[in-house]
Amino acid sequence: MFRKIDIKKFKIEEKNLENKINSDSINLCSFINENLENKTILELGAGSGLISIFIEKNFDVKSIDAIEIENEAYSALKENVFLNGCKKIRTHHQDIKNIISIFEEGTFDIIISNPPYYQIGNGKLPENYQRKIGRHEVLITMSQLFSIIKILLSNEGLCLLCYPISRDHEVEKNGEKNNLKILKKETLNSTISFYKLAKN
Repeated sequence: MFRKIDIKKFKIEEKNLENKINSDSINLCSFINENLENKTILELGAGSGLISIFIEKNFDVKSIDAIEIENEAYSALKENVFLNGCKKIRTHHQDIKNIISIFEEGTFDIIISNPPYYQIGNGKLPENYQRKIGRHEVLITMSQLFSIIKILLSNEGLCLLCYPISRDHEVEKNGEKNNLKILKKETLNSTISFYKLAKN
């Protein structure tokens, strides 16, 4: 069940970003209903930081690691973490594919991501670099993302993410391949599916 999230109480600077906060990120926040007390959180592709900031401000977590590769987005992420007085968020200017060399296996209790939606070849690639990597699987595919989640998620951990409903079968297939079971799926406006997965 999606609940109303008021993002106006957060200070989010994103004037230099092509990929601004959208309804999917807000709905992903509202999809979180777990007890996150003392949990370790990883956000993959943090953008301007809304999801990580929302988590720190609403849950008594142990730590949050926010990963972002794009330069302008990472600058906004750092600024917004500072503007909102977040003390538990650690920012990382990194390619998601490289983070398995930074963190130990099974480090995180919760992994959350609003990933690129479209495969290469599905529609015309935007000329703008931010839009290109934010919306299309130029830098990371669904298969690669699931493989990383499998490695970094703790044995009793949960993963929260969203994809277009047209990719439901791929999500199920990648989940099975990586021992990630879909515990819950909710579809919004018959277009986007929000998933909660756990290790089998």
